[in-house]
Amino acid sequence: MKKTIATSLVVVLAVFGAWHFLLHKPGHVQMEDLKRQIQTQEKKLAAYNIALSSIQAKMKEYDSTCAELGLDDIAYSGEDEVISLYRTMDSLCHRTGYELEEITPSLDEVIQFLRRWESAEARVYIPINIKIKGDYKKLTSLVEDIESHAYFDHLDNTKLTGNDELYPDCRLDIAFVAGLNNRMGMLDSE
Repeated sequence: MKKTIATSLVVVLAVFGAWHFLLHKPGHVQMEDLKRQIQTQEKKLAAYNIALSSIQAKMKEYDSTCAELGLDDIAYSGEDEVISLYRTMDSLCHRTGYELEEITPSLDEVIQFLRRWESAEARVYIPINIKIKGDYKKLTSLVEDIESHAYFDHLDNTKLTGNDELYPDCRLDIAFVAGLNNRMGMLDSE
């Protein structure tokens, strides 16, 4: 009888041990892994919520500025959008420490192109080239400002040149594509 009890006890311990190491332990590892994944996603969600609140605050600021300027009810044509794009690029490039050499194509060339443009697609893409001189750090800041702008679609090419003749400044040639929305179909023939 003692032998049967001892054998039963060994079998029960073996079954419990097998369950613990084969079923419980892998499940516990998976649960810990899932907990880590959930924590990572919760951190991302918190960061996204902060970014969203920042965007919403900027949108409110933009709306209030437009309301103060009386621009909220004005129809915004394609030509207005092109002018706004060039004003933005011009103001970015005329900050202290920059020497703007050229922006191509010119504003007049783009407006003439849009006046001849026949289709009424939702978006127009305009390649813009800027040649500018300035301090290296300021030029990298300019590139970041251009890339973060609402009109920016994608970067085609950048070339930064420095030499004894330019020192301490550098020359930046940047080619990017600006995307303009065809608001109310007004880019097709203004």
